[in-house]
Amino acid sequence: MPPLRRRRCNVLCDQPFYLDLSWTEIEDLFLGCRAPGQKVWKSAGGHIDINKIDEQAFRRQFRFYKEDLQVLTEALKIPIIRSSQGVTMSGQEALLMGLRRLAYPNRWWHLEPLFGRHSSALSNIVSQLFGHIDSTFGHLLADVNNHSWLSLKDLEEYSEVST
Repeated sequence: MPPLRRRRCNVLCDQPFYLDLSWTEIEDLFLGCRAPGQKVWKSAGGHIDINKIDEQAFRRQFRFYKEDLQVLTEALKIPIIRSSQGVTMSGQEALLMGLRRLAYPNRWWHLEPLFGRHSSALSNIVSQLFGHIDSTFGHLLADVNNHSWLSLKDLEEYSEVST
């Protein structure tokens, strides 16, 4: 029998141990030892904790106040979102990703450390978020002339405020 590599010292490294075993038992031992465990990503629960972000930093990063986040999530009726990669997250976390993406022109991989998700999952989730918002509220923008609360004068006033 060829000598075993001694990375770890345990009962499997003891050569006389194998003399009493059949080949199938030896094979089972090696396969059992080398079987990879299930990967647990460090981002399984996400990294972002809004309670740890101070109010000013939150406002700078997301362009909203912390206390408005829950109201906005409920008003937009954002459900739990599951990406095609199997990542599931709350509507609030998905909304944060969308707000951050709209606030600054970041590449997806720049947002990975902030949210603790892979860039492909971020992209998929934000796409689903905006798709949900469009399918739920898109009809409101189909014809802005039909709204009594939105006149040309109001639009001019809003445009002056935002500049």
